[in-house]
Amino acid sequence: MPVGKTCGKENINNRRYQNGQEKVIMEIDKIIGMIQTKSGMSADEANGKVEEKYQELSGLVTKEGAAYLVARQIGIDVPNGNEIKINDVNENSRNVNVVGRIVNVSRINKFKRPDGSEGTVGNIFIADSTGQVRITLWSDQTQMMSEFKLNDVVQIMNGMVKKNLGSIEISLGKYGGIRKIDDMNIIPPAEHLSKIRRVTIKDAKTGNAEIAGTVIQVFNGKFIYSSCSICGMSTNDKCKRHKLENSMVLSAMIDDGTDDMRVTMFGKVAQNVCGVDMQELASMGAEQRYQIIRNNLEGKDFVFDGRVKLNIISDKLELLAENAKALNALEESKKILNEIKGVCD
Repeated sequence: MPVGKTCGKENINNRRYQNGQEKVIMEIDKIIGMIQTKSGMSADEANGKVEEKYQELSGLVTKEGAAYLVARQIGIDVPNGNEIKINDVNENSRNVNVVGRIVNVSRINKFKRPDGSEGTVGNIFIADSTGQVRITLWSDQTQMMSEFKLNDVVQIMNGMVKKNLGSIEISLGKYGGIRKIDDMNIIPPAEHLSKIRRVTIKDAKTGNAEIAGTVIQVFNGKFIYSSCSICGMSTNDKCKRHKLENSMVLSAMIDDGTDDMRVTMFGKVAQNVCGVDMQELASMGAEQRYQIIRNNLEGKDFVFDGRVKLNIISDKLELLAENAKALNALEESKKILNEIKGVCD
């Protein structure tokens, strides 16, 4: 059946499932119709262009995505019916379309490739009302960073999703794109997005949150692993583009009196909480390393903030910590007093 044709019933390729909710995106035949109107192509010619693009990308995009790309190439601004919220982005997401406000822009870093050539990498962090995500730009893509500034609202189109040190990030790949959106009001102001709300474990939901609790158990593990110094990707082999370095990961169970929750920390967050130099830990035996980390963490109070997600295996919420610090009793007392004062006022 040609691309864009449907068979009486709704084309199931036009359905997406997010958090158990079924969502119908723009049908291919509607995009084909837009291509015909704009370009003057016949239906067969438009279908042929979409099929050609689909084959060119070897299944990296759906046929809807291929139709969308063809439409973009001839200057059609196709509404993104498959646009999702940042909190709904996960490692299984493909051809991601998200809109967010720029809340942070990193500097552009240079690195050497194995062939001796120089590459560049930079990050833009965007947020919406549900969460925050890093957009990683490589090599020539980093030149686009000068086009954007803090507080701009941007749209990411056909993004590729991967995990980096436990956190979700989006890259553009060869066929993705990023553009500025003039309507600034579709995303809440930056001052509202930057606030991460403190919640109890019992009341935690998926999304960004701050949680305070006592470490009641450190889970045994390797703790030290090799990762790419640029990508941050865990690997047991050589990264094809960059050099490897030691990094750290640890998981612990915390309890705040309302419930308990697993917290996972990576990289500098894990090292700072552990309080022991990573190279020193790497030189120890596995059991000695575990006992030292247990002694330094168990029974201690910490404040974590990061992304709460559902672990599909345990069917329980867990926190991927992006920041962590020892709980300061004086600061907590002041915070409680300010909250009480705010209620009384």
